Amino acid sequence: MTTGGHRWIYREAGASDKSPTVLLLPGALGRPETSFEYMAALASDFRVIAPGYPATTRTMTELADGAAALLQACGAPRAHIVGGSFGGLLAQVLLARQGERVGRIVLSDTSPPVPHRALRMCVSAALIRRLPERVVKGVIGFGVGRYVAALSPTARKFWQGHFHEMINGLTKNEIEACATAWAEFDHTRWPAVPPHEMLVMGAASDRAVSPRAFLHCFPHAHVHVVASPLGHAASIGDARAYIAPIRQFLTTGMT
Repeated sequence: MTTGGHRWIYREAGASDKSPTVLLLPGALGRPETSFEYMAALASDFRVIAPGYPATTRTMTELADGAAALLQACGAPRAHIVGGSFGGLLAQVLLARQGERVGRIVLSDTSPPVPHRALRMCVSAALIRRLPERVVKGVIGFGVGRYVAALSPTARKFWQGHFHEMINGLTKNEIEACATAWAEFDHTRWPAVPPHEMLVMGAASDRAVSPRAFLHCFPHAHVHVVASPLGHAASIGDARAYIAPIRQFLTTGMT
């Protein structure tokens, strides 16, 4: 679908158009295929729409407004939102800008805006523009290796291959666009939103983000801490520990 001059590619699963819709926002690689376990698990109860992020977007506002337009074009003016990692950042912007389109919202392994992180993301975007594409992809591949290091050997082999396939399909423009949008997220004071039914999740061992960091900006949120030793990779290594509370929350609003 093309909206606002940006071409969106998305995957859809689920029983019927009459089922409640879930918008599943992927992480920084921006590929819906990385969310395949969650799509498969939720499709029995929901209509699931998982977009990829266009390479031509440069701001979170463009991404949020484009995601809302995608829902409208798919005949789903309102949807539950599940956002993991970078997708959780986008979910917050979508809530701030298009709150009337958001039902229940799940923020997983992510954070509220972190102002001091904005400079780092700006520097990253500038380096990506100047470095050769193969070097940029090599750095990301190295990061993926560290990300999956705590997984079992079998899971590590699968996920490393899966993510490298996704990385090989990216362009440098897409990678830069993600870093630029991330910097905007951290640099902007997004407007306060009315209370929404919200579930914030994360692994107890994740040193990068903590679900309890949201309580100062979303004091009404339900917090679910996953008892996993896998850190930021818990959402893929212990996916069942995430999927069960997500499904329950989206179905009943309770955790």
